Amino acid sequence: MCAAHITVDPLTQSVARNFSELAVGDRCTETIRITNDLVEAFIKMSGDSAPVHSDASLARQMNYSGRVVHGLLVTLRFSRLLGMFVPGTMSVIHSIRFDYVRPVMIGDELTYSVTIARLSAAAKLAVLDLAASRDGKICAKGVAQCVLIQ
Repeated sequence: MCAAHITVDPLTQSVARNFSELAVGDRCTETIRITNDLVEAFIKMSGDSAPVHSDASLARQMNYSGRVVHGLLVTLRFSRLLGMFVPGTMSVIHSIRFDYVRPVMIGDELTYSVTIARLSAAAKLAVLDLAASRDGKICAKGVAQCVLIQ
């Protein structure tokens, strides 16, 4: 089976695939802009109003160009991509790990990429490489393990 690529947009339908339908190299990508509304909603939901995220003047004193987007907000989009597209709706996230490489600022446009790196038929497990990049430079990267139901 050859690898598939899904470019995700707001109208893309979710994908339900069994383990046998997956291939190493399958991937999906999505590009979104991180808006002030997203950051404010995350602050309200998480309760994390640390000044670096909520006070532009303090963030500038810390040598940032403005308010820094929460790392967990940056990586939150991976839940949608993993659960809806690759591996898809027949999977559950078993573990996930992230490294934050560059700060993300409000207004940045990020491209998210999820790629199947390895498959274990015995465990019905997909190991996936994750990356969120801005202008071709990685801001956050990680690895997820997803177990497939079928």
